[in-house]
Amino acid sequence: MTRKTIVLAVVALLLAGTSAALAAGTGPTETSATDGVPMAQETTTAGGNQTTQTTTAETTAEGTAQTTQTPTGQATASVIFLNQSAGFSFTDGAPNTTTVTLERVVVPEGGFLVIHEARNVSGDYASAENVSVGPVVGNSTYLEPGVHSNVVVELDGSINDSQTLVAMPHLDTNDNQRYDFPEADDPYVMDGSPVVETAYVIVEYDVIDATFGEQTTANETTTA
Repeated sequence: MTRKTIVLAVVALLLAGTSAALAAGTGPTETSATDGVPMAQETTTAGGNQTTQTTTAETTAEGTAQTTQTPTGQATASVIFLNQSAGFSFTDGAPNTTTVTLERVVVPEGGFLVIHEARNVSGDYASAENVSVGPVVGNSTYLEPGVHSNVVVELDGSINDSQTLVAMPHLDTNDNQRYDFPEADDPYVMDGSPVVETAYVIVEYDVIDATFGEQTTANETTTA
């Protein structure tokens, strides 16, 4: 009985060792198989995340680029109007037209440069902030979109004395290249107010009396 018990115990130990070995052999296989699934999932997930992140980054970059672009026509109009002596043209010795010259005019969408009288002027050299805009006394021809230098504007006959004038760029809202304000062609605005600049224009001229020599007409006859 004792011998049989020992043999059975040995056999039991052998079987237990085999089971343990089998269990040990199965473990790595199952672990490897199990690890394989997460690895595949991680690869898929990583790939998905990369695609999503790339797409998001590209979309965001494109959206930002579109947002930061300045649409054509949104640039600000501007005028440089310097203090000056008026220009004149004469007919038969008398002043015919009076002109002023704008050193620089920027009209992003095209339009006109309009000259106004200044109202409520205190002092000769008043700034744009200190005057009110009076009636129109002259306007340029149509100006193409962009920057223009030495723009000459002919003034009407009401400007006979030295005074402050106001320059104001206007749009060509009806696209006919003719100045039609107030029916159309509103002024360029910035922060809700028209873009304006002032200058003091000196008007001084002497009327020149033209003197003509005596002339003899063709049908005159001379008698001895």
